Amino acid sequence: MGAGALLGLSACTAKAPLTAPAGGVDESAAGGDRDDASLRAADLSSLELELDRSWEELRTLEDSREPASVEAGAAGPGDVVDRCERIRGLADRICVLSDRVCALADEHPGEERYTSACGRGRDTCTQATEAADRCAAG
Repeated sequence: MGAGALLGLSACTAKAPLTAPAGGVDESAAGGDRDDASLRAADLSSLELELDRSWEELRTLEDSREPASVEAGAAGPGDVVDRCERIRGLADRICVLSDRVCALADEHPGEERYTSACGRGRDTCTQATEAADRCAAG
């Protein structure tokens, strides 16, 4: 895949990140009178929020690789390895979260919110894995 295609993938993700409802999700409210449907909706929102946060952290790490700072000796080989290990760990986490979102979507066939969240999660997993592979390749 060429650099232009990779840039296109990043631009696509920046336009349509997974989002949580305004005010976030109150994870402590998972008990009580809430029915199963509202719990699953809260689960989806929580997963989307966690996926977004992991993706933003990965992007920040990936963007922190400034050629000027590496050339100037500001980052040693161990820093690059640690950074790549963190990116790989985040990519793995993103893919696990994506799988969980898609499992919820499987429980809600035909519901666009779940279907869309699954598709975005899979796209984010693919992009995160590609970022980890780029880092490992040096």
